[in-house]
Amino acid sequence: MSYAIYVSHLQKIADLKYASAVLQWDQETYLPPGGNEIRGRQLATLNEVAHAMFADEKTGAIIKAVLSQKD
Repeated sequence: MSYAIYVSHLQKIADLKYASAVLQWDQETYLPPGGNEIRGRQLATLNEVAHAMFADEKTGAIIKAVLSQKD
């Protein structure tokens, strides 16, 4: 496995976190009345998926593979 795979995997996780941050900002600034329940569910889903991706065995395997590569 290459360093590029490691970066790509972490970028996908970061993209989910960035999307969550935008939704959070929107909730705090422009969300219409009554939208909190749906927005809360959306935020929970994005954060759950990001956490699952980071905690997945695949992440550990990618890190282990990158660290074991010879320079």
